[in-house]
Amino acid sequence: MAPSIMEKTRLSREDAYLIFVHNVQGNLAVNRLLGWRRGPEFAHAQELLGAYSKGGLQAVSSRHDSHSSS
Repeated sequence: MAPSIMEKTRLSREDAYLIFVHNVQGNLAVNRLLGWRRGPEFAHAQELLGAYSKGGLQAVSSRHDSHSSS
């Protein structure tokens, strides 16, 4: 899955893998992957996953809005 995510998003392998782990196992798995350490890597992951979630929420909202106006 990571290569597919990389192809669609142009993210690095590490970031694509982070997205994959988040999709499959959620926030706790990401924290385990990062060793429960806060720092630059954790901040980057939070920013990446925040943007990813925001985009997903916007997509769902747009989809809902288009169905509501039909």
